Amino acid sequence: MTSSVEPSGSNPKSLLSKKRRLLSRSDEEVTEEMDMGLYYRQGWPTLSVLPLDTVFGAGKYFGDYHEVHLPVINIILESQRIEPSFIQTCHRVHPGCEPDELTATLLVVTKVGTGSWFHAIKEIRKYLAKQALDINIEFIDSRAYPSLPTFTILSSELEIITFWSEIQEKVITILKSSGQPWSAVDVFHRGPGDTREECPPTIMISSPNPSDAAWTKDIVPAIRRICMPRLHVELLYGCVIPCLDEQDSERAGRELTMDAFRDFLSMGDSCGPRGGGSSGSLGGRVTLYRSGQSLGTFALTNSHVARSQPYYDAILGNQAFYPHHPLAQNQGLLVRAPSDSDLKIRLKVNDQLVEDYRRSIEGFDGDIENNEPPRFSLRLKVEMGQTSKIPLLKNQEEKKKTTEQESKMMRQFNRDIGSIYAGSGYRTTNYQAYGTAHQHWGLDWALVRLGTRQIENVIEATVQDAKRPFAIGRSANTWGMAKWNTLVAKKGRMTGWTVGEINAVGSIMVSPKYGREVTCLSVQGKKGPFADPGDSGAVVLEVPEGKQPDELKWVGLLFAAAEANDFGYVLPIDLVMRDIKEITGCDVVEPVAVA
Repeated sequence: MTSSVEPSGSNPKSLLSKKRRLLSRSDEEVTEEMDMGLYYRQGWPTLSVLPLDTVFGAGKYFGDYHEVHLPVINIILESQRIEPSFIQTCHRVHPGCEPDELTATLLVVTKVGTGSWFHAIKEIRKYLAKQALDINIEFIDSRAYPSLPTFTILSSELEIITFWSEIQEKVITILKSSGQPWSAVDVFHRGPGDTREECPPTIMISSPNPSDAAWTKDIVPAIRRICMPRLHVELLYGCVIPCLDEQDSERAGRELTMDAFRDFLSMGDSCGPRGGGSSGSLGGRVTLYRSGQSLGTFALTNSHVARSQPYYDAILGNQAFYPHHPLAQNQGLLVRAPSDSDLKIRLKVNDQLVEDYRRSIEGFDGDIENNEPPRFSLRLKVEMGQTSKIPLLKNQEEKKKTTEQESKMMRQFNRDIGSIYAGSGYRTTNYQAYGTAHQHWGLDWALVRLGTRQIENVIEATVQDAKRPFAIGRSANTWGMAKWNTLVAKKGRMTGWTVGEINAVGSIMVSPKYGREVTCLSVQGKKGPFADPGDSGAVVLEVPEGKQPDELKWVGLLFAAAEANDFGYVLPIDLVMRDIKEITGCDVVEPVAVA
């Protein structure tokens, strides 16, 4: 997802010039320029907001660091009674941004409350300035590094939930009137603590341009005035990313196997529009009935996953795509599995493998320009009497033949699974079932009418969260409302099976496609992100407690992810099923609705 706003990590030259002028500042001016806004993270000058990646290789900006500067820095820390976990010269950059001179940082990881960070930062800054070293200084609590602990809000925390409901629209109004871009508002427990109770409930505001002075000068203080001390406020760098893979399909494409080229489909398989460059995930099987008659079987995914230009044109102006549309009637919006882009990547990988085998078999003169060394021909070695090379030669010849056959089969396989029958487009709707104050829920679904290739709502791999496995072959053919704080799992094209927990406070995200902010469920990933680009369209299943039921239950449809954290954004499946009935005029008989 691209933004017209230059991210703060891109380091424009004007900022570099400003930073160089800071070398000549007085002690009082250095103090004024120190960043003391967070008790668990402080430094000089104003620090970039989290999340930040740590990139090594900044040594050239630190001069004679180990022999000269590090001993002095250690003396300063010791004098302020600070015991660092470690001190590191590095770059601190926002995800997706390149390191440069402006991101060079002296990173001190220690524990908040030990010694005086303020005086240590000030003394280190004074020392480095005398050495003409123009680098950032960042002190961060060891519990907040490399990432800040985050916990869901519990449904039993009624005081927090009620208070947020009361002020939510005020916060959104401040953001909308600020003139600054923002992408999401989430409410979670967040802070340098080991437990939920140690981390304060926090309003997390994500922006693609958090470095603008308006955020720290006006916007965040205005929000804090209406929510502190009951809710803290944190500004984050990041965008909401539709979990659609239009550019970074390399990983999923490389991992395609011949299992993807078979007549029957699986939940979470790669899919995309015919002739399109995007990829997403197949959710599961849906069967529709009208007036007691079956209309056939369909695959559920996201509207934006199945989107081609003709489909996009059909839903312009936030319109739904109805079954009576000529493109639906003529089956003109074909969808493929695996997607065109994934196949392209897999064939490219195979072509390179074939070339490597050929060079091994026939020899290669080398390529100085691309730093590729020459190879001597295995076949020639065998012909010259090196019989020990015969097994290796046969192995390489067999691998080359097998890879060529795979590529041929992939190219010839009919990947068409059907055509789009109906879709939500990018609409919003009022929905009271989850009790959130902001009622503009987003919609993003599409039904693909299946042909000969069918999909079954069956688990074909094992999901293993510490105590709750999904058994292979388990049926997942029911749907019902999502419950706050339940564990859920999804299988997506990019990340496969992941497990997370539904937050008891709905999230608000901004997408140009909807033309306004929309409400959705947020799922915090366990042991890593819940979703990545390419996972869109995956069905979210409830992970049952205790004894496994006969049928696993659909509770949501994944459609986006948060760049700033491990959240996945999910549409309630009951909302999706309600809208399917409204747009198609049909009853959903599979999966089966349960209480």
